[in-house]
Amino acid sequence: DLSIVCGSELQRFIDQPPALIVEVLSESTKLKDRTWKFELYQQQGVTYYLLADPVAKMFEVFELDGGSYRSIPSRTDMQFTLSLRCRIDVHLPF
Repeated sequence: DLSIVCGSELQRFIDQPPALIVEVLSESTKLKDRTWKFELYQQQGVTYYLLADPVAKMFEVFELDGGSYRSIPSRTDMQFTLSLRCRIDVHLPF
């Protein structure tokens, strides 16, 4: 799993929601990742939530839009603008 926080330099603890979270699904966590964490990250304002399923070899990408997640098409190469000074390019392996 991966979280990316953009903005001012972190001190000891994260005091703002990450801009992007990637959850790697497993049989034991996928229900929790798709329900409880999905709702939590949406409520906390995480801009992008990616679910990586290594068994199905696919990614699901969600973008926060007006307080709710909407599914966006995943592509092999994606670019995420997390803030004015924070942009990442992602190459998805599947």
